[in-house]
Amino acid sequence: MINPYQLISYGLCGASGCGKTTLLKAIVGAISLNSGEIFIGDQRRVKNRKLKTTIGFMPQEVALLPDLTIAEVLKFFGLIYNLSEQCRVRNVKFYLEFFELSDSRR
Repeated sequence: MINPYQLISYGLCGASGCGKTTLLKAIVGAISLNSGEIFIGDQRRVKNRKLKTTIGFMPQEVALLPDLTIAEVLKFFGLIYNLSEQCRVRNVKFYLEFFELSDSRR
């Protein structure tokens, strides 16, 4: 069993286009595999929500954040974590109020 409080760091190196980002996206569930399985420790990654919450991932797409509105950024990260639309809408509303952001289109 993976200890959720244990911090593990790693580096993944390789040539441009060799699949580093694709591998990470498959590990965190941002994309589906055509075949094969992913195990983290002794746990199968597919549909393992608890395991998914123990993995930190900084996608390459965050370079787009300056071009997105506040609401779009929150929606983007909700999609990465496969949140339902209802949950994403609720979270956007919560964070806009929590951080006192009056204009979500900014």
